[in-house]
Amino acid sequence: MSIQIDFQGVAVARANLKKVFDATDDGKSVTLGRGDGIVVALPLEKIQQFLFETIPAKIETEVTKDGTWLYSTTLPFHSEGKDVDAALEDMIAVLREYAEDWEDHLLTAPNHSDYWGLVQLIKLSTDEQLKNWLER
Repeated sequence: MSIQIDFQGVAVARANLKKVFDATDDGKSVTLGRGDGIVVALPLEKIQQFLFETIPAKIETEVTKDGTWLYSTTLPFHSEGKDVDAALEDMIAVLREYAEDWEDHLLTAPNHSDYWGLVQLIKLSTDEQLKNWLER
């Protein structure tokens, strides 16, 4: 069985753009084909929920008289700040910078290519959502 394409070709997809948005508003995914390629339009909340549930941050906190350090036991990221809130803000900045670097040049690096999901989680989240994810 092959993948079902809802709208094949740019002109067809463009002519049906309202249907694409209506379907995603209803919680459905929509496939758009162009040549041999397929892209998927998804409801933002659905993909966010999936990413938050499947990518653990597992943040550990170390507090000393000199400040607070956060580090992930599952991802190669750490941050620091004068307190937990400042360290969380720093971690969010670190993650956002990483997502930019990943899209710019790291996506083809063997030790970074598997972080596609993490980059999507970062790009598709507000700072508050990232903070909540980090604090889980």
